[in-house]
Amino acid sequence: MERFLYETGDSLRGKFNSDEIIELSIIFSFYKLFDDINRDKEHIKQSYQLIKYSKNVDIERLRQKPTYLELEAQLKEFFKSFPSFHEIIKSLRKMDEIQIKDIIWRVTDLLKSELNFGEDLVRSRYMVIYEKIHSIFKIAARNSIIFTTPDSVIEILNKILKVSSDETLMDPCFGIGNLAIKVGRNAKEIIGYDINEKVLDFGKILLETSGKEGEIEAKDSLDEKLKYADVVASHIPFSIKSTKEDYRNRDYLHWGIPGRASEDFSFISLIVSQMKKRGAIIVPEGILFRGGADQLIRRNLIEERLISGIISLPGGIFAPYTGIATSIIFFDKEKKSEEVFILDGKEYFKKLTRFTSITEENLNKLVEEYNLRKEIPGISRLISTKELSQNEYILNSNRYIEMMKEVRNIKEIEKEVMNSYQIALENKKVSDEILKQL
Repeated sequence: MERFLYETGDSLRGKFNSDEIIELSIIFSFYKLFDDINRDKEHIKQSYQLIKYSKNVDIERLRQKPTYLELEAQLKEFFKSFPSFHEIIKSLRKMDEIQIKDIIWRVTDLLKSELNFGEDLVRSRYMVIYEKIHSIFKIAARNSIIFTTPDSVIEILNKILKVSSDETLMDPCFGIGNLAIKVGRNAKEIIGYDINEKVLDFGKILLETSGKEGEIEAKDSLDEKLKYADVVASHIPFSIKSTKEDYRNRDYLHWGIPGRASEDFSFISLIVSQMKKRGAIIVPEGILFRGGADQLIRRNLIEERLISGIISLPGGIFAPYTGIATSIIFFDKEKKSEEVFILDGKEYFKKLTRFTSITEENLNKLVEEYNLRKEIPGISRLISTKELSQNEYILNSNRYIEMMKEVRNIKEIEKEVMNSYQIALENKKVSDEILKQL
């Protein structure tokens, strides 16, 4: 998929900007998926939702008649459901017929050589197909074109929330849907809302690609009525300033009216209100210790035993979008606890040149220790409601977890220094001999 994207980019570069190249590459990827569905339709489950878009798609016919009008006609059913994708394809019309013919031939050559969904379709491996298509979004994310939550963070949510096949999952900030689709991979239904209709179209088609049942709507989650769900999980937009003068229509603000500085606690209140059982939200760490209205809402949530735990994440995990420190807050209405479990997850991650990574072993270890609510010196603690009240209901890990310092014997240090000194002397002798010969 990566090779397809870069070579398609080479074909389109100079005629389209980077955003247009990514969007056109995604549409062409779906075109090839529809062609494979049409070719193997007798062997594909008729319940697969993408079948309805594929009946007119034929890549060989397009190569024989490489025009914009033929491409548009073949994707007619697709564009009926997703008008924003029609607008993306319309960008091809700024080229003349010869240029369009050249691009269609070059791109279809790449599609035929680089993308093959046939075996996955026949075997109903819809999540594999989803991952192939979604990999384009990941590549786009590296260049800050499209935002997607890192898979490592999503997997932490998935393994802790453990959404079952008889539960519904909702994300009020659905976006392209990666978090909801993966955390809700076993859910009986996925519900999603987002204010950005174009991004939401990508989310809708990706949900259908994954073979999951769902209901996705364009809504302003903070100011329109949403459905309830058994589990709610979201990566909210950080620190959006409020322009509200009147909060009376926000009947989910049971725990206090948030300050005007950001909508962070509006999202938190919304998630806790809409979840029937449990939930999780990725937040900027500042909301864990800010005073004023934020402190009041934290206090009320803690006193009602709704916050079950916190996992602090390393700075830079959401680069290149932001380098600020972030955390995951977990909520539970079924298993209310007198204590909040706080785990400093930074030590499990490794800082690389451009991003932060975690091994599968460390991720599983982090999840296991969180699920066991296991206290580890320098890593995690169970904090009582009383202790939290004595600390102004601050929830960030640095307040309660002292980083372990390595204690070493002075004799061991002296020995290491002497060994290093001896090695330096030997190296000096060798270099002096070489200089004499010169």
